[in-house]
Amino acid sequence: IHYQLSRAWEMRGMTAQQLSTLDTLVQQYPDSPYWTEAQFRRADLLFIDGRYAEAEQAFDQVTQTGADQATDPSFLVNAYYMRGWSQFKQSQYRQALTSYLEVLDRLLPEGQPVQDIDQRNKTLIEDLFRVFGLSLSYLDGAETLQALFRESGNRHYEILIYDRYSDLLLEREQYSDAIAVYEAFIEEHPDSRWAPRYHMNIIATLELAGFEQTIPARKADFVSDYGLYSSYWAQAEPETLAYIREQLEQLLPELADRHYLLAGEAESENEARDQYYQAASYYAEFAATFPSHPRTPERLFLLGETYLELKDWASAIEAFERVAYDFPYQGEAPPRAAEAGYASVLAYREYARVWQSEPESEQQGYEDMQQLNRLRFANAFPEDPRAPDVFYIALQREFALQNWDDVVPMSARLASWQPAPRPELVAEARLLSGHS
Repeated sequence: IHYQLSRAWEMRGMTAQQLSTLDTLVQQYPDSPYWTEAQFRRADLLFIDGRYAEAEQAFDQVTQTGADQATDPSFLVNAYYMRGWSQFKQSQYRQALTSYLEVLDRLLPEGQPVQDIDQRNKTLIEDLFRVFGLSLSYLDGAETLQALFRESGNRHYEILIYDRYSDLLLEREQYSDAIAVYEAFIEEHPDSRWAPRYHMNIIATLELAGFEQTIPARKADFVSDYGLYSSYWAQAEPETLAYIREQLEQLLPELADRHYLLAGEAESENEARDQYYQAASYYAEFAATFPSHPRTPERLFLLGETYLELKDWASAIEAFERVAYDFPYQGEAPPRAAEAGYASVLAYREYARVWQSEPESEQQGYEDMQQLNRLRFANAFPEDPRAPDVFYIALQREFALQNWDDVVPMSARLASWQPAPRPELVAEARLLSGHS
């Protein structure tokens, strides 16, 4: 009778009488099957009336009876939700967050895809995310969010909360706070598939906010944290690796070129060397990460030039030779292949000055490698106008070593070279052939 009477008062819009009837029901009939619903509706009226502390207590009593399987689960979910709102209205923001987690635990159970949630609950969840963000804004933001999950335990839907809260902060143009949220998630979940994406969100937010000076360091951190040589790379799933590669494809050349330019602007030799080394590491990592990329030969060529600046002749030669000879091609050589091959020849010339101080036995090995390098260039790029001169130097070395049987056919080859070399070069080759 009290239950039906309360509904009658509700239909008449007489909320005071309705509340009084519900008070009587919950106080005098605690074992009634109507008790949970009556207590919920009573709490709802108290909330509407602005009696938030009483509403909180009533909603809390509904949640405590929720262990009873006979209780309608919708009352339990809504009771936690409204308990959180009651706490929010009393500025009890930290307690409200715990209530919101109780709701999400029930609406987003482990293993249930978000798309399987009905539209009514989707609306409730989105509203929850909004008030979650509002509550965090009244507290310590990212620090509170981090502490909340440390105390209550990780949830599979954490990323949704971080996402919505950061979006709220970006809408308010609170860029530093949004970055703090991204950083908090990465700190708590460094191996998550979302960590590299949040790192890029940090960079995008810095660009949006105009904080240009800190962006290069953040980009460098992305490479070190998620690149080819990171521990993250080894355990990342294919989809995440594809995302990381997509970012590295842009970041590595950008960072390398930046350090190369800074090296040219450096005020001291040591500073310039440091910048060149940084550039070299990024050029090399691009080639290692993308061995078949169309831009890899170009990056390796720049790597070779960087090593020339560092006077690291051996590394420069290796880079140039990779550009010239390691990439398959059909019809014509890849761009700058001949240029790289000749650059390796010139680098060997500089390198030769260094190994003069080595023992004679080791010098012989270096000279043999240099000779192979000359012949490789001449054989790979015979139409290059520099090829006959390089081949003639190789011919001179064979003559100096008294390899007469090799000098004669080499001289004949140079004499019939096409396009025809300079006449004086042919004359010198024939003279060496005659002596041999």
